[in-house]
Amino acid sequence: MVVDSDLPDDWANRIRELSEQKSEERHANAMKLREQYEKKYSWKKECEKLEQIILELVQRPQKAPPDGHLTLSPPVASYRFYSV
Repeated sequence: MVVDSDLPDDWANRIRELSEQKSEERHANAMKLREQYEKKYSWKKECEKLEQIILELVQRPQKAPPDGHLTLSPPVASYRFYSV
């Protein structure tokens, strides 16, 4: 359900319209919406983008601070990485 408005009356009208639909029609609309979202927001593609960003950050040359010690906060050991 998409309502391009901040007005409560617009939202109420859309909710009323949806509540008056038959269950088969609501289900068909939900499936269409899901398909559209899957085309635009693919988990696989989003994970690949994130992986690329992480790789670029890791491979970027780092400058040491004046004291010569690198400090990571929080420590790298506290991060959890998951593969997809």
